Amino acid sequence: NFAPFCPLRAAVEGPGVLAMVQDAVRNRGFAGVKLYPSMGFRPDDNGGISLAHANQRVRRNPPPGRALDQALAALYRWCEAEDVPIATHASHSMGAGPGTEAYSAPWLWAPVLRAYPRLRVNLAHFGGFGRHNPASWQQQLGDLMAEDAQLFFDTGYWDAAARDHSEAPDGPLPVSRAFLQRFPTAGQRMMYG
Repeated sequence: NFAPFCPLRAAVEGPGVLAMVQDAVRNRGFAGVKLYPSMGFRPDDNGGISLAHANQRVRRNPPPGRALDQALAALYRWCEAEDVPIATHASHSMGAGPGTEAYSAPWLWAPVLRAYPRLRVNLAHFGGFGRHNPASWQQQLGDLMAEDAQLFFDTGYWDAAARDHSEAPDGPLPVSRAFLQRFPTAGQRMMYG
């Protein structure tokens, strides 16, 4: 299991939110941390985001975007220091509000990966490529993996591969083969599950 971390909750409630995640990993058998940026936050640079999707209590007194960034930075520092992996929702889906599913885009992780070079990140649910993620996300993932040795992706919840065995050029298997040929590192960084 991966313990969920919400920087919005951490910005509102304080450091006890991170302490619960740390306890889950250190003492309760959790393997890492899960983030859901599509719920309404970016991996970094949250200064200009809207919190219109948040609950009424938060909308009445929203924390500044920098408070979300500070909560995330505390998580990243701890995960990097203790070699705790992060799995992050990386599918253009499950947005909490208008446009928030775009907060799962791979390129938004670039500044985080540069700032925390030993941080291990898995861009989860990336299977399907152009079918449910914008086509540019595939290129972004490949480019980021070429720069960062600790970036991975998984194909969990990629049901299209099981249903569509066609060899059409835009089918899931030919698109995946082309991606793996174009970005050889991807074959070493792709996980299933």
